[in-house]
Amino acid sequence: MQMTNKPVSAQDKFMLRLPDGMRDAVAERAKENGRSMNSEIVQMIQDCLDRKAPETQPTVSLSHELMDKIIALAESIEEMKDKKNQLDNKK
Repeated sequence: MQMTNKPVSAQDKFMLRLPDGMRDAVAERAKENGRSMNSEIVQMIQDCLDRKAPETQPTVSLSHELMDKIIALAESIEEMKDKKNQLDNKK
């Protein structure tokens, strides 16, 4: 997977609603793999894209769009966590 050197503010972002319990499951998996939630979500998406079967080729474009949006969501989550930590540290 190739990571971009763009600043976070210049990267695409996407807001995503997760079903109950999924955020915790992603957080646990990220912790187990020593990654941030954002990095874990990106890796999971990349893993799925790498496994695509030949018959899924017509949906690759849509998959890339969704991946970009999910990556942006994960980055937004990380930014919000950073801002919260900054506010907590000011107390």
